[in-house]
Amino acid sequence: KENLEEIKNFDVVIISDYNKGFLDDWSLIKIGQNSKLTFIDSKRKLSQEVVSNMDYIKLNYNEYINNKEIVDQNINKFIITLGANGAKYLNEIFPSPQPQETIDVSGAGDTFISSLVIKYLETKDLSKSINYANKMSSLVVSKRGVVTP
Repeated sequence: KENLEEIKNFDVVIISDYNKGFLDDWSLIKIGQNSKLTFIDSKRKLSQEVVSNMDYIKLNYNEYINNKEIVDQNINKFIITLGANGAKYLNEIFPSPQPQETIDVSGAGDTFISSLVIKYLETKDLSKSINYANKMSSLVVSKRGVVTP
């Protein structure tokens, strides 16, 4: 926890929070406060303080349902993945450009967030980044096991 200020040296921080107890709200808030740009993929029930310190938050549809009230209050921060239907941002649906038969969803969320961030750093365009992340995720779910696109 003492080393969180070192995060300032990085262009972006991606937090993959599986809500297993390693990261608490305090840590998430401090990471967000000390980062230049922060993306989080979280399984937890989010507090307003955590949300206000993140730049973008990726949730799947079930996680969205569990956080609906806070998402609706902070809609500009949330990207909701919808499986084969693509993703949603600011109430706009970004359809999957290549809906695939789903063989295995392992790694789909991690692929989405990492692809999103890579394209965002390249283009600074969130719409293009969501479309790219949709494409990469659709490739991953069409294969068995955790694979790369």
